Amino acid sequence: MVAKEVNPAVAAVGRRIAHCRRLRGWTQDKLAFAVGLSRPTIANFERGRHDLLLRSFLDMADALNVDPCDLLYDPKPGPRISGMTWYRPTDVNSSPRT
Repeated sequence: MVAKEVNPAVAAVGRRIAHCRRLRGWTQDKLAFAVGLSRPTIANFERGRHDLLLRSFLDMADALNVDPCDLLYDPKPGPRISGMTWYRPTDVNSSPRT
């Protein structure tokens, strides 16, 4: 079996998820339980071995109580695209996720 090549952007998101999980003092098992996934799936997400489905990504951000945008971008200062407006669910009148 040939190992899947890790996408650096996916791996970076996975590292941010792992970092937030550790800051909360959670194990991979606890995050997996909170979002209805298996611990190996969480481990593979955190290592960048699995692409994240949007629903799983949003569920993890919600469980970790972080803005999904904070998981997508490195908080280090750097060049930003000026004038870019990002959609955030809090910007519109919408019902909460179920």
